[in-house]
Amino acid sequence: KTPEEIEWDKLPKRFVLKCNHGSAMNIIVKDKDSVDRVRINKQLSAWLKCKYGDLSLELFYNVIPPRIIVEEYKEDKENGALTDYKFVCFNGNVKYLQVINGRFTNGLHFNYYTTDFKPMTDVSWNAHPARYDLPDKRPSNFDEMLLYADKLCKDFKCVRVDFYSIAGKTYLSELTFIPASGRITYKKPTTDLLFGRLLHL
Repeated sequence: KTPEEIEWDKLPKRFVLKCNHGSAMNIIVKDKDSVDRVRINKQLSAWLKCKYGDLSLELFYNVIPPRIIVEEYKEDKENGALTDYKFVCFNGNVKYLQVINGRFTNGLHFNYYTTDFKPMTDVSWNAHPARYDLPDKRPSNFDEMLLYADKLCKDFKCVRVDFYSIAGKTYLSELTFIPASGRITYKKPTTDLLFGRLLHL
């Protein structure tokens, strides 16, 4: 509930601190002996007081009791980053997939795929363009992620089920109910129509 409760001496050298009631409230600790714990505690305290729903229009964040989560540090040994596999679901069914790859590189891209991993080359964000000239590899555990996404989305009209694949093992990242606070804009207006027609209210 407070930074003072973090048991630093019991933590491994590398880990991640994050708050549960918003987005982009993350501190990646790669060497706990070289970080400024006072500065980190101040940052966490400020985040705990934040009403993120007022900032993002995602009002449900305001009713979540603020907590600090300490998570295991994970990375892809090949590039030091992680590839995101985001399954977008409507009315209890997976409809398409977004893959975010190349973080921290010039090759950062947000590509879209069908559920059988065929590129949706007409779909691209304005803020984070797709790069279909940099195709993503279908991971060996893709079918497992698809199965889990299908199970996890059943109770929701609209949800994005996010995973990481690390050395062929599946890790759940999060369930996202309002991606980018609903402010995503696409290069083609027809994309809004395409995705909008998938949601039945």
